[in-house]
Order: sequence, then C-alpha cells, then structure tokens
Amino acid sequence: MPPPTYILGFEILERIGTGAGSAIYRARELPSRRIVALKHVVVDDQENEKYLRHVRNEYQVLRCLQESGNGAPPEGIVRVYDLIRTGFLRRHKEHLLVMQYIEGRDLKREGRYSTGQMVHILIGVCDAVAALHQHRVIHGDLKPENIIVDPSGKPTVVDFGFSCKTGSRAQSIKGTREYMAPEQVDRGPLTEKTDIYNLGASMYFLFAGQHLPAFIPAPGDTSHFIGPRNVQAPSLRTFNESIPTALDEIVLRCVRKDDLARPSSIEEVREVLIEVGKRYSDG
Repeated sequence: MPPPTYILGFEILERIGTGAGSAIYRARELPSRRIVALKHVVVDDQENEKYLRHVRNEYQVLRCLQESGNGAPPEGIVRVYDLIRTGFLRRHKEHLLVMQYIEGRDLKREGRYSTGQMVHILIGVCDAVAALHQHRVIHGDLKPENIIVDPSGKPTVVDFGFSCKTGSRAQSIKGTREYMAPEQVDRGPLTEKTDIYNLGASMYFLFAGQHLPAFIPAPGDTSHFIGPRNVQAPSLRTFNESIPTALDEIVLRCVRKDDLARPSSIEEVREVLIEVGKRYSDG
C-alpha cells in the first residue's frame, strides 16, 4: 500500500473528480479526522489565476448563504467550511476549498434511476435552486455533474464557482457549453431564467440521453459562429414515448431561447414536476 499523501494538513484518501482548473478529493481533516471534500487549485502563471478567482467566489457565495441561514446552508446546497490560501507573494499559488463530503454519485455518472425517481430527485433540485433565488443568487452552471445524489435519493447542488447575483453580467463566457443559455454566450445579464435554462438543458439530457444543440462550437472547432438560434429541440417523446406530455412540455419551455417564454420561476417548474411525479409509484 502506498504511503498516505497530505495537502496542507489533510490526508488525501481518494481523488473523486475534477473541476475548472482543480482536483477534488475525499480527505481526512487533521487532527479532527473529519471526512471532507477538498477542491485543490494550483496555478503557476497569471493566465490561470481565473481558477483562483472561481474558488474564492465559490467560498464567498456559500459563506454568505450559510450566514443568512444562521450558519447552515439552504436544504440541498453543499456546506463550506474553510478556504486555505498560500503563496500570496509567489508565482506558485494554491487554494484549498474545504467542503462537506457527500456520499453519492453525480447525475452524469448515475444512470440507474427510473423516470419517476428522476422526477423526484429533480423536485429536490428545484427546492435548492428556489432557495438560491430567494437570496438573489444565480448558480450559473447547473448540470448533471453538479448534482450529487446520496443513497437515499436526496440531491445536493455543488460547484458555485460561476455563481453571481441576479442581473450580473460576466466579462467572459462562463458555463458548460452543452447547458449554457443564450444570454450566457452573449454575456448578457444573468437572471433566474438562466438557471431555469441550465436546469432544462440538464433535464433534457437526463431524459433524452443526448444534449441540446449548443450555442458555441465544440472544443477544437475553429469556427467563430454561434449555433443557430431558431432550432427548436426535438420532443423528449421522440427518444422515449413513455415520457409524460406534461414533463416533455415543461422541459421544452425551460430551454426556449427567449427567456420571456421560459417558466416564470423555478417554483413553476417544481409544481409541474410534482404533478408528473404523482403518476409514478416508485418516485
């Protein structure tokens, strides 16, 4: 067995994922021995310091949410414990974000859920996003990889590096291309409707098994053209005839190009999912 690896006072138990310019570990905090999740970011040049800004933003957003809840985050939002920073005056800089470790798998990797179970999980996601919106916080990168589901089926939303206050404009395109709303590509103001699009694009993938047409080229594509805005996504029932019509309709409304045509709030999406969920005895 190889000797244990340590990073800034934490024993690394396993690597559990990657993020924007980061590695994510399950670790044991010393000397408390608490099991935590660590997001470790190391940069050696000014060009990549954006990854440090992302993790600082994530820490600040989550701390503000917890402070507004008397030390506890809203239900379904990951808890943050600390941000450790080193190398302030050096070229080599490290940030270590210490967070709650959630036993489970993200929705991108977990494919065993029935339609009814998935609807039930997504109702929980809507609850978490609604809590964010009550604090005028936009997640900005909702996608299956950023939803962790524990063995009981409870979802937790993670990765707040791109989060911002509603109405904010990003100076650069931020998000994940397969799930980005048109206003993210255009660097327009981000609102609750942006999260609704991101979640709708995630639901489309989860139920259809494929992504929506993206608005920006794939990596390696040298084209500078943004994808066609007038292409409407095919119905989910094209891929799975058992999908309820109400579920198909709400997902397609969420991913409308015009934000005014999307549902008025995440609560509206939740109410439709609740009605759909009543059809399933397993969800």
